Amino acid sequence: MLLSSSLFRKSSATGSHIRSYRHVEIRLDQPYVVFEGTPLEGAQPVALKGCIYLDQRRSMDIKRIRVKLVGTLELYWEMGWDPGVITRRNDTIYEKEIILLPRGEVGENSSHTIGSGLKEFAFQFDLPPDTHDTVNGLKRDGWRHRIMVNWMIYATIERPFGSIDLPLARKIRIMRIEGPNPDIFDHEQIHQSVWNDKLSYKISVPRVNYVFGTSITAHFELTPLKKGVVIKDVKMELRENTVNTYNDTARNPAGRTHYKDWFTIIKHQTYPVPEISAQRQAPDSTELQDEAYIFDTKMDLPRSFKDCRQMCDTANIKIYHTLRIYVNILNGDQHVSQLKIRAIINLFLSPQLQINEDTLAVKLPTAEVSRQTLNEPVRQEAPPIYNLHHLDQLYDDGSDHGARTAGNTGANTPVFYTQSRRASEEDL
Repeated sequence: MLLSSSLFRKSSATGSHIRSYRHVEIRLDQPYVVFEGTPLEGAQPVALKGCIYLDQRRSMDIKRIRVKLVGTLELYWEMGWDPGVITRRNDTIYEKEIILLPRGEVGENSSHTIGSGLKEFAFQFDLPPDTHDTVNGLKRDGWRHRIMVNWMIYATIERPFGSIDLPLARKIRIMRIEGPNPDIFDHEQIHQSVWNDKLSYKISVPRVNYVFGTSITAHFELTPLKKGVVIKDVKMELRENTVNTYNDTARNPAGRTHYKDWFTIIKHQTYPVPEISAQRQAPDSTELQDEAYIFDTKMDLPRSFKDCRQMCDTANIKIYHTLRIYVNILNGDQHVSQLKIRAIINLFLSPQLQINEDTLAVKLPTAEVSRQTLNEPVRQEAPPIYNLHHLDQLYDDGSDHGARTAGNTGANTPVFYTQSRRASEEDL
């Protein structure tokens, strides 16, 4: 979210200081901050760099330029012992301010005259490895239970007495991906055993870490051990589990910690089981061969943060995902039994997928990239860096038709300042 000077101009009446600049905004080198791994995995500090961009028509007096990075934890919580009463809190979990101007020891009331033209005042925040991730959109039972972590950059260009200050604000996102050695923690998950003396099974999921927009493939080897036992179908279900913690020291000085946990079924799909498709033993084996069901199933993962969130383990919030596999077994007496398997799934973003700045929607990079290409092993790995997110990749499959409004066509044409042409007031 970017609040430029044009938003604050409407609240002003008149004055020569309003026309002293063309455009002012907060510009960042990257619109998001990415940490590699957790602090326990050796994550390194990350620098958030940017500048205050100021385009002036003529010289302007400036008293001070302040930039502040603020992280807040917003909490809406309904206590179990007091239904209907919701606790609302807005705690600051991080706050740091930098003064860009003046530099050095200068009097409190002194001002500086900045010449006309383009000016950029650079700033940098060094974020520690244990910085909290951005978390949005967690809600349960409407808005009765909600926890969010938001990050904002605020800047103020203070003017001398009699002039109006210029406030700016911009929202940023802080994300975390797996560490520099992901293969150490990524492995095949195999579940193999005999269930109730009815079924010998081996169910495997090839990975733990997956990328938004790809798919999960599960391999099944199912062998009935009793006569009349038939595999009816299998079901794959992706769950998002959320655990929120809250310590209400204001109402409970003893410091009792309250927990709220729930799960959401993100996606589920049922697959029919093919007919007996393979044999356990080789054809030349002298042993008695058992009929077995050997097949694969594949379920597509969500492609947007609107449907599912990235894994997170931060202040008061823990998000993790599980893949549940259900094998429905039709017994000889026609009643149905169910085998349940659970696998851990870690969801990450990829630099080869798009991120929408406003909605965090994740889309495929181009229409030509096939789903088979995205499911290749090299694409399945969680990304080590995000430096491949350039504007040409974000918009290379879009059309720029209509990006510029037409010129004046008559008396009904909007006023000059509402046009998005080069010569407009905002110089867009």
